[in-house]
Amino acid sequence: FTYKQVVPSTYPTTISCFSGLTNKVACYVEQQNIVYLYCMDDREEQITINDFQSRPTSLCISKNEEILVVGLMSGSIRVYSTKSGKMIKQFTAHKTSVTKVITTVNNAFLASGSLDGSIKFWDIQNFQLLQDIDYTTQTINGKLIPEQSNPEITDITFNYQNSWLFIGNVSGLLLVWSLQKMQFLSYFQLQKKIISIHPHQLNKILCVSVLNMSYFIDLEQFQIIHQFNRQYFKFFTPLKNNILVGIRQNGIDAMDMANQFQIMDNSECSFKQYQCAAERKTTTVPQILVLQCGPDGVVDIDVCSLKHMKYFQEFMTDEQIQKIQPLDPALVKDVHHVQNVPVSVNHNTLQSQETLVKKTPKKALNPKSAPKDHCYQNFQPQTGQNQNQNLQSFNTKHKIRVKFLQDKLLMLKQVDKRQPLESALQLQNLELFQQIYSNYPLQKISLQLATQIIRFFSLQVQLSTNLKAEQLRFITQTTAKLQKCFKQVCQDAEFILKNNRDISAEERYEKAAEFKQALQEFTGSIKFLLECGDQQVKMIVAAYLGQ
Repeated sequence: FTYKQVVPSTYPTTISCFSGLTNKVACYVEQQNIVYLYCMDDREEQITINDFQSRPTSLCISKNEEILVVGLMSGSIRVYSTKSGKMIKQFTAHKTSVTKVITTVNNAFLASGSLDGSIKFWDIQNFQLLQDIDYTTQTINGKLIPEQSNPEITDITFNYQNSWLFIGNVSGLLLVWSLQKMQFLSYFQLQKKIISIHPHQLNKILCVSVLNMSYFIDLEQFQIIHQFNRQYFKFFTPLKNNILVGIRQNGIDAMDMANQFQIMDNSECSFKQYQCAAERKTTTVPQILVLQCGPDGVVDIDVCSLKHMKYFQEFMTDEQIQKIQPLDPALVKDVHHVQNVPVSVNHNTLQSQETLVKKTPKKALNPKSAPKDHCYQNFQPQTGQNQNQNLQSFNTKHKIRVKFLQDKLLMLKQVDKRQPLESALQLQNLELFQQIYSNYPLQKISLQLATQIIRFFSLQVQLSTNLKAEQLRFITQTTAKLQKCFKQVCQDAEFILKNNRDISAEERYEKAAEFKQALQEFTGSIKFLLECGDQQVKMIVAAYLGQ
């Protein structure tokens, strides 16, 4: 049913987008070169933005609905306040037209893609470039990613932990980039233009729609486990179960992911004038909003409520339906989003966060040692027995993951009791680290672990925008204790190396050198707070540097 109707102009809307909570919607009318920003509940007047010198080519409203990000044909990105409509920041992002912009769930980072295939990762707080992702120079399994006839980026999205970035282009290239390891984990050449990419919020599965086809990929093995000849504009997984909702030109389908993606129910309706869609998280029962725009300029926002689908009517009572809560990432306090660092910081001691969300620890996937079939250079759809085996294997693991993650979201249950400090470092959780460290004997900390701790502190100082004074005091005091504790160890390592050049002496010296380098990096990071921190922070930093 139609939820809302607006008429920005007598001309058709060219591009549009919903906000993260679907309380706001933005529409761009090319003939007028104006962006109209509407509030869904009509409590606020519409805002018009008409100061563009270059034509907008992509829109994104942040998850907290505070900023509107506009990508321009000139390659620049503009950031506006959604409350006042005033421009906050403008910067040059790409050499060609910006085709996609997207923000992370915690509103800390921004990813952008362009017409020439370049992808960049930004810090929203200061709009600093953190990573420039160039797939033309990257290798997987020792081989370069094939050159693309049309590298234009069509879709970019983050996984649930914001530790991976999924990238699709017009030529059908699907890339999986690790923001922590700063390398490509895998790629798939799907031959057709990629329409949309959707990672399941709890399960290791990626849903990809291309022209006239849909693919489903197991992200643990990087294998395509299922495909069918249906194109969807967008996928959603609104509940903590196996239901996958897909929007197509002639309706909406609800599929069972645990049963070979069979369609359980569908709603036949016309979305021929589809522009964008979003999941509405502000309702008890999840709803899907679909925006359509006709040639007369009228914008219709339609609603599909999952309460009215057969799955709910046949298997659940009204009382049970009312208890269903949509999965809102902003409410999962235990999940800590990845905060990346410039290339100069050493990443060797950090392990990927995604390997810790499994019940039984497994060895992280190393692209260099991965089987050759992890690299789909010339993908051919799987048929017959191999596909059925992949699907059955995935379904088994899928059910185990769902049960586990529903019971234990997400953090404390993952701590290895034998190595609690290491687990806290891998989870990049400062509060958890403080709790464990307070009851952890200092004599049990090795020189190598001390190096990891100090590098972890450097990341917290560099990237945390809301670091409290108490946390900073803990960081500086702990670093000073570790420095004092291992000072003699480092001096002994240098003395032994000079008088006894054997392998063990060299190993000890290398560990001592890494420890000293970590201290230097930490000192450089903390000196920055003397310029931008408040008075209390400056006093804490000065006290540490005085030691």
